[in-house]
Amino acid sequence: MSRSSNTVALRLAGVDLHVKRYRYSRRQAFRGCLRNTFLGPSRVRAEFEMARRLRGRLGDVTPAAAAFGEERRAGFLRRAFFATETIADAAPVGSEASAHALGSFLRRLHAAGFSHGRLYARNLLATPDGTLRIVDLDRTTFRLRPVRGPRAARDLAHLLVSIEGLDGAALLDAYGAPSLATEVERARVAATAGLARRSGPPHVTT
Repeated sequence: MSRSSNTVALRLAGVDLHVKRYRYSRRQAFRGCLRNTFLGPSRVRAEFEMARRLRGRLGDVTPAAAAFGEERRAGFLRRAFFATETIADAAPVGSEASAHALGSFLRRLHAAGFSHGRLYARNLLATPDGTLRIVDLDRTTFRLRPVRGPRAARDLAHLLVSIEGLDGAALLDAYGAPSLATEVERARVAATAGLARRSGPPHVTT
């Protein structure tokens, strides 16, 4: 594996933190150069800055970004970390998630110009009181206009393929765009195919 990562929980100055750590091989460092990370913004820096922008515009919709750090050698990124404050009792959303709550949350996110890019269940946390927060923001984008069309459909489709039993019609109704149904269905098919490719062919026994 060219890049390894792990997460750790720690307490610093009375604050509980969730820390993602990355280690890059020489090969991955060189590939990063080709992707414009040579002496430029890294994944952790982009995620740190996006978290701050999100909270600045929408408040507590993502865990507070505490810090990020990079180790570079001759400009090549070799190690990095990104730390956020831990959300007590939060867990990825599951089949109990409310389509109305999810649609309303995503409508607010998109109206402010933010598109997550990989809004699967694992990247959306819920607390016992129903509060939702998004995480893993390295593919999140921001524009000075509401999110529409394919980008909106992609986020909605990712929720549908990753949350078992989620009512698509109720989700779109709460989101406020039933007319997106056809576009969301196309995005759902594409997302399902993508997940199948990443998981590999089914194992067949004889």
